[in-house]
Amino acid sequence: MKILDGITKTEQNPFFSEKISRSPKKKKKISSRPFWRLGKIVLGVGLAIGLILTIIKPSTLAKNAGKILDLNGDYLVMIQNNSELRPSGGFLGTFAIVTLKNGLVKELKIDTNIYKRDRDYIHKVCHLPPEPMRQITDCWAMRDANFSPDFRASAEKVIWFYQEEGGAALDGAVAIDTTFFSELLKLTGSIDLPQYGLKVNEQNFLTTVQYEVEQGYFTDEKNKQENEPKTILKDMIVPVWQKSQGLSKWQLSKFVYRQLKEKHLLLFSLNSKQQGLIEKYNFGGAIYDNSTSDYFYLNSANIGGGKSSLNVKETVDYKVKEDNGQLIARWRLTRTHVGDGYWPDNTNKEWQRLLTPKGAELQTVTIDGQDKKAETGISEESRKAVFSWWSTVSPGKTTVIELIYQLPDTVDKNNYQLLVQKQPGRVDDELTAVWQDKLLFQGQLKTDLLDLKK
Repeated sequence: MKILDGITKTEQNPFFSEKISRSPKKKKKISSRPFWRLGKIVLGVGLAIGLILTIIKPSTLAKNAGKILDLNGDYLVMIQNNSELRPSGGFLGTFAIVTLKNGLVKELKIDTNIYKRDRDYIHKVCHLPPEPMRQITDCWAMRDANFSPDFRASAEKVIWFYQEEGGAALDGAVAIDTTFFSELLKLTGSIDLPQYGLKVNEQNFLTTVQYEVEQGYFTDEKNKQENEPKTILKDMIVPVWQKSQGLSKWQLSKFVYRQLKEKHLLLFSLNSKQQGLIEKYNFGGAIYDNSTSDYFYLNSANIGGGKSSLNVKETVDYKVKEDNGQLIARWRLTRTHVGDGYWPDNTNKEWQRLLTPKGAELQTVTIDGQDKKAETGISEESRKAVFSWWSTVSPGKTTVIELIYQLPDTVDKNNYQLLVQKQPGRVDDELTAVWQDKLLFQGQLKTDLLDLKK
């Protein structure tokens, strides 16, 4: 099994980036300091913790970890809100630039208002966004650039927009979501923010930050003039760093590895050798190239659905049977909105893509029992057959989408194998997969499933 290469080619991915710049090459010097100390330092500032992959041991990963990301350079940290799900994990409302030297954080800059950068940029030039995004914006900019289901392409596009909007050359990017922060607070315990009169923990982190950013901040007239509502994220760094000093290297290693595998932490490097290692260990959210196995990847973008994504619980039932020598797949998605509809919740509206093996032929599509095949998009992306549709579900309601399609002859029915990819940012989704009458999997889809065999 291999991961698609050449993602900057338009025939493979329509969301490829134009030319982007790397930081000037610096002489490498690997710190002799234990890498778990680096983990504490980087983790403490709430950054892309992928830089401490060396702590996963004993394994060949530990031997290669120093190569996975250059310990010198400038990296863009994408802070994604997965309560407003986007293809690479969540809405990109905040980002940071971290400078590393010999494995240590030398400088950290957090941009708390991406809208300012985007607004200034689109006044000068307007790029037409992907068609689904045109419902909410006329011009494409950095905050909406993470639109490819392949994180490599999304990261490249975000970096390109960052540089177009005045940013400097970079060496790569890392993405983390709000689930990452909530899970971190489980380890560190609650933090005090006396300037806000708040105590933040894993249970109230998301709602507390969202309230402060969207409502609480603007109760002060002075703040209305400054218009930097996401300053609270910057103010959380010191107390989180202080609390993280009490974590052991075992706690750190277990936490980081879980976030990588569950895709709440993603890595991308402009160095081809480093990127190759990231993909080898499946830490980069890349789309797999599976020539003889069955495959599906549900990828959704919350567009105009508020902060409702984490309140929508999804269950996939997947069955494949042989019929007259052909493999017929029945894929059914049940989406239940368990939210109450009160702010920041909302009616969930998502544009969904189902990536399937190249050559798959769509037969029927129903949404809540109604024929929707004529309204279903059929395309090809990243060497996959892609079926797309809009799905809307109100609080307290359930919607069911069912697709039936014929798998291509390239899928080996004699040695049937299923590969399922999980979308970054998704949590608590359920999957049941059946080949003929044999149960292949039943449970939560927490990670990619790479080896489901009959």
